[in-house]
Amino acid sequence: MMQAKDRFFDRVELYYGFCDAKPEDFSTIALINLAHDLVQACDTVSEITDCVSDPLYRWMISKISDDDIALREWECRGYHLNEGARLLARTITQKFGFKEAA
Repeated sequence: MMQAKDRFFDRVELYYGFCDAKPEDFSTIALINLAHDLVQACDTVSEITDCVSDPLYRWMISKISDDDIALREWECRGYHLNEGARLLARTITQKFGFKEAA
């Protein structure tokens, strides 16, 4: 399971490099695969931390998987909510038909 999680975070790291990217720079298939990996990663963890506080980001993740999310994993791996992260959250939210949280 750790290998699957490491592969997921490696993929996330790739997306986090797109700080100046536009939503169209992300293909639908890539986003679906990323979301699938996110669900698998979430299946292996259960703790939630307050390190990640962006409400839209928390809400988007919770919509992809109903399981408890270990947001601490994102912080511990150094994945802070920079502009790339927000772009990824907005793009996945849009692609999967979720409405942004108020």
